[in-house]
Amino acid sequence: MDANGYRFLRSCCGVDAWWEESLMVFTMNESAAVKLARQFGQKAFVYLDGRRVWLVYV
Repeated sequence: MDANGYRFLRSCCGVDAWWEESLMVFTMNESAAVKLARQFGQKAFVYLDGRRVWLVYV
């Protein structure tokens, strides 16, 4: 868990020479995810709402 109480998993994904670290954060709502993405300079993230998968641009 992080300081805000969110459970998360670290991962690394990529192909050939391109790899990047990522996190899967559980139970975070979309507005909190947007705020976190902006804080870390992300351009987009994948969000699951329990029914669908969304690509959210920040």
